[in-house]
Amino acid sequence: MPQLRKCARCGAPSLTPVSRELQIYNSVIHYKCEECGTEIELTPPASIGTVTTAGLFALGFWGFLLFTDPFPPGWIALTLYGLAILALGFVTLRPALDHFRNPVIDASPTADLSVEGPDNHIARKPILLLEGFGFLAGLLAPVLLFAGVLAIASVIGFINFTYFGN
Repeated sequence: MPQLRKCARCGAPSLTPVSRELQIYNSVIHYKCEECGTEIELTPPASIGTVTTAGLFALGFWGFLLFTDPFPPGWIALTLYGLAILALGFVTLRPALDHFRNPVIDASPTADLSVEGPDNHIARKPILLLEGFGFLAGLLAPVLLFAGVLAIASVIGFINFTYFGN
């Protein structure tokens, strides 16, 4: 839930949530400082965690393809891999730094904001549910989703080969 935060520009504890907008993969909370008028957008920590885990999965798969070959990868492949690591760092650290620059005020009341955006968004409820749990839930959600898909595939394979196989 959006909470009151300390403004990074003026230092006053008056950064209040104004609106919440649902985007394609996450929601963005718009804040406005009552003292200096600064407006910022914060991505919920769970969404940052989800992007981090998905990026690490992608980098891990790409690294597996690059480094398990008996021949060493070329300098172009290593450069592209390094740039991908830097891009993941930029994509995940930039929104995380906004949370550190504008910390939550102790014992601040939560604001209940209505979510702007399309009502027919296919993942509206799961996104909003996940964002209520925090960064660690965002880190674990892709892992649990991946494990769930593999578990379902294993059960289907077991049934297929046990009852319908030759």
